[in-house]
Amino acid sequence: MEEALGVGQAKIEEYFQACRKQMHTAAKGCAFHNWHHVADVTQCLYTVLLKTGLNNALTTEQLIAVFLAAPAHDLDHRGTNNSYEGLLGSQLAKLYSTSTMERHHFDTCITIMSAPDNNILCNLSVDDYK
Repeated sequence: MEEALGVGQAKIEEYFQACRKQMHTAAKGCAFHNWHHVADVTQCLYTVLLKTGLNNALTTEQLIAVFLAAPAHDLDHRGTNNSYEGLLGSQLAKLYSTSTMERHHFDTCITIMSAPDNNILCNLSVDDYK
């Protein structure tokens, strides 16, 4: 991953740590969508890719995307769903009219990826970035 992204191990670790900081804990009312869930999803993804041979069908860029998405798929999850956010009339529901939580997770990921001290995609070509 380091070579394909053109960044060092430290930059990759910073990305994962930034994702971890954006996860809520059971103490904050999020018993399931927490860092343990991220580890489970990432491990499951790795196993499925290897056991099915799908890892051989994906490009390096696609595999990198999958493994960068795994820790980001539930960033800043508050333990609620889209319907609840909509019924509550939350700020998130007002910001994202549909797929509230998914859009929030994605935007949080983009914020992490584009932060100057954390821009894990900074050395990709424009085409690879797209």
